[in-house]
Amino acid sequence: MNRLFELRDEARHQFAQTARIDADKVERNEEDELVERLQKAIAQNMGNADYTVDQLARDVAMSRASLYKKTSVMLGITPNDFLRNTRLKRAAELLTQTNEPVGQVALAVGFQTARYFSQCFRQMFGMTPTEYRTGKRNA
Repeated sequence: MNRLFELRDEARHQFAQTARIDADKVERNEEDELVERLQKAIAQNMGNADYTVDQLARDVAMSRASLYKKTSVMLGITPNDFLRNTRLKRAAELLTQTNEPVGQVALAVGFQTARYFSQCFRQMFGMTPTEYRTGKRNA
């Protein structure tokens, strides 16, 4: 039982710290499959700014309430936070891999305005998207 709690905490920590969960470090279980389904559904709708938690729940064949309960227990965050964090992590990848303007990256990951994107990005990474891009390229 303790091992299950340790695995859950490790998966939660990995998601919070990295862009992807390392499948080699975490044993496969039902919860990991849900995270994969969530990530796949979000990836398929990455550029859709109108993609909501209700649609995400439908895409993973769950009710909104069940999705909320499962993500809260598994990851310690709401489905909306999971959706936003996944988009922001993809944006971080795009910022370091492309020369697209920040506004285009924001649209590509499903944010309607560059201002809100920058605000969310700063909350998650502690710097603006432009600072992140220049810092990663200079590092």
